[in-house]
Amino acid sequence: LVEDYQKEIQANWGPQKEEFGTGMPSIVMTADENDTFSDIMADIKTYVSECTLKFIRNEMSLDEWDSFTDNIKKMNIDEATKIQQDAVDRFNNRQ
Repeated sequence: LVEDYQKEIQANWGPQKEEFGTGMPSIVMTADENDTFSDIMADIKTYVSECTLKFIRNEMSLDEWDSFTDNIKKMNIDEATKIQQDAVDRFNNRQ
């Protein structure tokens, strides 16, 4: 399933591929990493979407920003970041 933001990134990288002979690198996670990453990010995306609207509508004060970011950390964003970084490292080490 390709997300809209992924399509946009690919569209932006496409012209560079022709000009520079490179494209967006294919970063591949293991099956276990992908499952864990997907589980973590599904919850985080939902939370961020809900809170973004609340911040915009002033239903959440910017004074709650630290609490918002703390909650994202509690939802294991650091683990998701590490999974992505591990995949990037593997890609970089292939060369």
